[in-house]
Amino acid sequence: MKTLFKFFFSLLFIPLFFLNSAKAQVEEFKAVIDISVNVIQTIEVITIQGMRITKLQPGAKEVIINPINSGDAGFLIAYGSVDSDIRINYAKTKVITQTNGPGVLRFDYSISGNTEENQLASELLVDDARNLRFNNEGAYYIWVGGKINVENALPGNYAGNFTIEIEYI
Repeated sequence: MKTLFKFFFSLLFIPLFFLNSAKAQVEEFKAVIDISVNVIQTIEVITIQGMRITKLQPGAKEVIINPINSGDAGFLIAYGSVDSDIRINYAKTKVITQTNGPGVLRFDYSISGNTEENQLASELLVDDARNLRFNNEGAYYIWVGGKINVENALPGNYAGNFTIEIEYI
């Protein structure tokens, strides 16, 4: 009888042992994973007007286009996420080249910006680390000007480009 009791006890104990082991194994594989997604909207920049350098005055040594008050300044509108912080970077100096000849000129760029489409109220953007902001319509207005030394310029047409980088911060 004792042997039979041990046998039945073993039959009851073994399934409980495996049940507890299986339960422990299942609990080991339990996991909670939080997932979050941060979608960054792209920034679109539209050129409304390119910079215009018209005919030079005889004897002129330098042409200055003030981005705050010159009608010859380039005009861009950047569109992005409403009320988002942004940073603007650009190459301060670029070389523009003569389209049909060996001439090159150095152009020192300057830009101004505003949350409103008001060039005269725009402010000069000189500090690269400065934080700016899209307005409540998701727009930021930028005017591009600069200074070019034409004292030794060869006659002809010159072309160049201006690169601006706008990023969310």
